[in-house]
Formats: sequence, structure tokens, C-alpha cells
Amino acid sequence: MRGLPLGNTPKALDNSVADITVGLMISAARRFKEGVHMLERGDWKPGVQWLLGQDIAGSTVGIVGFGGIGQAVARRLRGFDVGRFLYSGRSDKPEAKALGAVRVSVEQLLKESDYVILCCPLENGTRHLINADSLSIMKRTAVLVNIARGDIIPHLGSATVQTRDNMACIAATNVISALEQKPMQFPVL
Repeated sequence: MRGLPLGNTPKALDNSVADITVGLMISAARRFKEGVHMLERGDWKPGVQWLLGQDIAGSTVGIVGFGGIGQAVARRLRGFDVGRFLYSGRSDKPEAKALGAVRVSVEQLLKESDYVILCCPLENGTRHLINADSLSIMKRTAVLVNIARGDIIPHLGSATVQTRDNMACIAATNVISALEQKPMQFPVL
């Protein structure tokens, strides 16, 4: 020991991180980045309906890790008329009832959520939590927002051959949609 003071400030950034999380979710839901790219390329067309994306109102939002940040995200999203909040974590949270959140397994959360938000700490049980198997049980239209540590989702370079093949099919489908001047079927952010 060197006698250096060490501090920990839990909850200090919960609100700031929750704000960014909701911003990322809205950006993905409403396809902001794709719209900006259209504007930058000069490809904007009036009445582009695919930019409407998918609604947050009435959706199921799954929050993996319902600590301070996860709860702050849920509080903010209540104003968007979310239909249902699911959460997974180590224990039941007394605050969940007031937020209308129901604790479920990670598997159920992934299967039922329209939006999955990762707010969990990086631990042995969460390392590579989101992988080819977990992605395969999610809704095809689900939006995944990761504000947790990087190793919750393995690096793209470590993806399995099957995952890379699926990504190639997704990319090909998007290219075909673009050539046919249709909206991309799979959002890429």
C-alpha cells in the first residue's frame, strides 16, 4: 500500500449517463444517423417514411442492470409512454414497482424487448453476455443500446463464423434494398 487516497462517487453520473442513453435510443429508433447521411449526400426525398423508425410509445424496454443508471433511464422513458419495462439483475429492486418494472431472466428480457439497454457492470457473469446466441433470440427489429463496459459484447473480430455469415446476409439484404430504392431492412448505426 502506498497510502494514496481513493474515492468512489456512485450515482454521481447516473443522470448524465441516463440522458445520453435515452438520446442514443431515440436516435436509433428514429434513424437519425441515416437521415443525416441522406442530407449530407444530397439524397433527401420528401415523404421518406422509413425515417419514422419504430415507436417508443407502447414498446417493451428491457434494462439489463437496474441500478442507479438503469432506474434513471426508466424514469426518463416513462414520459415516452413505454408500454412495459422489464429488468434483469442480481436482485429484486424495491424501486422497480414505482417505475412499473418487472424483474425477469435475461433470456426472457431479450426475447420480449423492443429495446434492450445494457447498464450492467462488467463481471464474470456479464462478460460476453450479448453474443451470437443471445442476439439470435432477440426480436429482429429490436434496438440494442450498450452503455456498459465493452466486454459485455465481444468485439466484432471475435464473432463466430455463423455470426459473420449472418452479418453478410444482413449487409447483402441492405444492399439489395438500396439498389431497389427501398428502405434498409436492418438498421446500421
